[in-house]
Amino acid sequence: MKNKADLQAKRLELENAMKSIVENRAESIDDTALATIDSLKQDMVQIDREIRAIDELRSVAISAGKPVEAKALDAKTELRSAFGGYLRGKVAMKDLEKRAVTVGANGADIVPEDFLRELQETILEYGVLGGSVRHITTADNGELLIPVVDDTANAGAWVGEAGAITKADFATSNITMNAYKLATGIEVSTELLEDSFFNVESYIAKALGERLARTREAAFVNGDGASKPLGILADPKTVSTTSAAAGVVDSTDILTSIYKLDPSQRAGAVIYVSDDLMKDLSLETDTTGRPLLQAQAGATPADPVKNTLGGYPIVVNYELALVAASSESCFIGNPSSYMVRDIRNVTIKRDDYTGMGSDMISFFATQRLDGKTVKANNAFCKIITA
Repeated sequence: MKNKADLQAKRLELENAMKSIVENRAESIDDTALATIDSLKQDMVQIDREIRAIDELRSVAISAGKPVEAKALDAKTELRSAFGGYLRGKVAMKDLEKRAVTVGANGADIVPEDFLRELQETILEYGVLGGSVRHITTADNGELLIPVVDDTANAGAWVGEAGAITKADFATSNITMNAYKLATGIEVSTELLEDSFFNVESYIAKALGERLARTREAAFVNGDGASKPLGILADPKTVSTTSAAAGVVDSTDILTSIYKLDPSQRAGAVIYVSDDLMKDLSLETDTTGRPLLQAQAGATPADPVKNTLGGYPIVVNYELALVAASSESCFIGNPSSYMVRDIRNVTIKRDDYTGMGSDMISFFATQRLDGKTVKANNAFCKIITA
């Protein structure tokens, strides 16, 4: 029988083997090494699946250290089965709510953990910025004050024996996080729901998750704060630079702009660029003809190209504008300086009546959240094309 410790040890062994192959070949690699790396990655993916399966079994245990009881697993299975029946129209909402409370889900939270997890993972996966920012989840929807501390103006002092020590208070302020409603819907044919061979639960989770992710990402980057999060580009705390040449943003503009960030914010900073700017940067070379963008060793099949510029990760964000006069096609900063507040979980509802005339069933997902930069120092810098 496999255990988590053995699986984690095996994964570390595979990871070290892959790193060794890459490091020994510097910037060149042959087909044999690539095939070996691909095989190691596939093994790591399988190990990750097995570790997640162990964690899911443990999560339904009555308490830490106690074995998982069959009735607890049966209750979870019953809820998942009932929710699948609800999506397919075989279980009424009132019956589903009763089962959810009976099996001990969170109150009347009728969305099973695995469905909700897949939906949330999809939101994070398809959100370039949303997957790396700070997240907090609150149970209520009232205003939430986030304290912001700026102590960069204070320092210590040299004092003599028995000398007086000067003290200074933190320079603090508050940022208010609200709760804005985000919603989307999807129509599914009755025939598709009745097809037992089609994983409708996964399809709906991914479709709704991707739609929510796109809308969230757009707000985190460009949101004006009116009934939606305040995006990084629209935030007056975000500093800016202008490109040196008209209609062009190049690597020099980006590397110069990094120093507009407060020194405390440069560690962990990421360069976010539009798709066409990434194309332009990929064509830039140094005096010896080598590309300025450097590929990282940690590329995966899901994210095949990871690049750095000046030692900082550089990634594409599709919410940024094309390079053009007065456009904002790049920003730089530490994503942990942006906070997203989620209110409870995503809510899923089924509508059997609106599309009755065409035999279509609608599903709606709603979520309440807010997002803002929560650093007083220069946490983000955007580049405006001259």
